[in-house]
Amino acid sequence: GHPSRDVAYRCIRQRNLKLIAPQRHADRKPWGGYLADVTLFDVAADPQETNNLADDPACVAEAQRLRQLLDQWWTFGDDSDVPQPPPAD
Repeated sequence: GHPSRDVAYRCIRQRNLKLIAPQRHADRKPWGGYLADVTLFDVAADPQETNNLADDPACVAEAQRLRQLLDQWWTFGDDSDVPQPPPAD
């Protein structure tokens, strides 16, 4: 694969917090239009994911920490570590 081309959203979850980062492709919105900006949800208190905490002053540091973890795992646009399928015979 080509995650940078195919993935619309990346997410990370730790304990009750879930951060979702949408990925734009060629300046187009991610498919489905689910989210336009990075969001942070407390899935225990808000299982329907309706209350975005990303800009809440009490949660900004946690959102930044989760985003750093997500980017350490895989930075959008860098597919160098993605295993490629073997060439066809």
